[in-house]
Amino acid sequence: MKPYTETERQHLNETLSRPLGPEYLSYRNGAFGRLTYITGGAAVQLANEIFGFDGWSTEIKDTTIDYVDVCEDNKVNVGVSVTMRITLKDGTFREDIGYGASENARNKGTGIEKAKKHATTDAVKRTLRNFGNALGNCMYEKHYLNGIALMGTPQIKFSPVNLYRHEQYRPKDTPATPQPLLNLPQQPAQKAQERYIPAPTLNTSPLARQHQVQAESRAPQNQAPGQAPGQAQGQGQAHAQVQVQVQAQAQAQAQAQAQAQALSLAQKRHQEQIELQKKRAKQNHIKEEPNIITPVARPALLPEESFSYEGDDEFYAMFQEDGNEDEFILSHEDEFENIDDAAIVELDRVSQTSNQPSNGLGTF
Repeated sequence: MKPYTETERQHLNETLSRPLGPEYLSYRNGAFGRLTYITGGAAVQLANEIFGFDGWSTEIKDTTIDYVDVCEDNKVNVGVSVTMRITLKDGTFREDIGYGASENARNKGTGIEKAKKHATTDAVKRTLRNFGNALGNCMYEKHYLNGIALMGTPQIKFSPVNLYRHEQYRPKDTPATPQPLLNLPQQPAQKAQERYIPAPTLNTSPLARQHQVQAESRAPQNQAPGQAPGQAQGQGQAHAQVQVQVQAQAQAQAQAQAQAQALSLAQKRHQEQIELQKKRAKQNHIKEEPNIITPVARPALLPEESFSYEGDDEFYAMFQEDGNEDEFILSHEDEFENIDDAAIVELDRVSQTSNQPSNGLGTF
C-alpha cells in the first residue's frame, strides 16, 4: 500500500465531488419510466482516469446463486448476487452488492454464465459510486437528473488520432519533437573568460604585496582577487554576451534542423501520394496489348474479284491445297459399260414421250 500525499488526496476529493457530464450517461425505459445509468465500460474508464490504471483493484467477496428454474419447454431462469470490494492503493475500500438475472436461457450453463456477468458488472458500478459523484453517485439526486435531462445527450466524437494500432499501421514518418536546449557548448565562453583573465603580477616586494592584499580585501564580492573593478565588470559583460550569442546560434541551428525535417517529411509524403496515384491509375486503367495480326500470304483471286463473301478464305485455301482435283485422267483400270444402237434409240423415244402434253392439259 502507498498512502496518498496531501495534495493527491485534495485533488481526489475535488474530482470525486463533481457530478458527471451528460456525455457519460445512458438511458433506457424501465417499469417506472425513463432510467438514467452509466455502462460498465464507462464506469471502469472513469475509475482509470481518476485513480489510475494501477490505483484501484476489485475483489469478489461472495457469489450466491439465488435460484435456477427450469420451465416446461426446457428454458432456464437464473438469478445470481455478487458481493464486490474495491480497494484503492492506500488501502481505502468500499463494498456493495450487485444482482443479475437470466431468463429463457437454452441451458443451465448459459443462464448461470450470463447472470454472473450481469451481477459482477452491476456490483462494480454500485461499489464505485460509493467513492463520489464522479463515479455515479450523482445519479441518485433528483435535482441533478432534472437538470441534466435539459442538456440533451451529446455524443463523444470518434477520432482515429489516438488509436492504438499495430506497428504495421503506425505512422513512421512523424517529425521528431525538437529537444530543449539543456546543454549549451561552454568552450567558447571558457575561452572568452580565459582571454580576459589578467596575467599575474611579478612584483614581490613586501610593500607592494601589502597594498595588493588591502585592495583585494576591499574588492566587491563578484570581483575576483587580483582584478581591477573595471576589468572584472568588463569580463562579466563579455561572458554574458558570449552566452547570449551561443544560445542564439543553438536556437537558430535547432530551428533550421526542424525546418529541414519538416521539408523532407513533406517531400516524402508528396512522393508517396504520387506513387499511390500511379498505382491506382494502373489498377483502374489497365492498358490492353494490341492484337498483332501476322499477314498471311493468300492465293490469287478467282475472276469474281469484285465481291467476296464469308468462307472465301477457307475456299481459297482448300482450292490451293489439293491441285490435282481438277485433273481428270483416264486410266486403264476404269471400266465403262458398252451401249449398242438399239438401246440408244429406246432411250431417245422415252425422252420424247415424257416431253409431250398429257390428255389436252396445257403446259404450266
